Amino acid sequence: MSVGLYFLLATSCMILTGYLSFLFIVKPRMRKIYARIDSEEPPETDTEFFTGELYRVEGRQVLIIPEGCELSVSSIKIRRHSGALIIYPKGKTWADYPELQAADADFLIERPDVIADRDK
Repeated sequence: MSVGLYFLLATSCMILTGYLSFLFIVKPRMRKIYARIDSEEPPETDTEFFTGELYRVEGRQVLIIPEGCELSVSSIKIRRHSGALIIYPKGKTWADYPELQAADADFLIERPDVIADRDK
């Protein structure tokens, strides 16, 4: 057999292996994912959906959050997931605690070792 024939045989085997992997591994997983997305049931049984309103103001979209969904923060994080927007309240940073005083300059300069050396 010539080198070209071996190359053709090896290429055919790789293509067949890829197709069979797609057919028996990837495609069934995709079916499960799409079946879960297309189902009429909400993803979580305790989730209640509310209807808000979207307006366009000066080229931006403004979301009016309905009663019962108000957030107690002034800033939010938004994540896009599969064509949906998920809104999270933005966590506090150290700047949100102005009543806390800064630590002294000598804070924790001398401190005991918490983890003992294993080599000793």
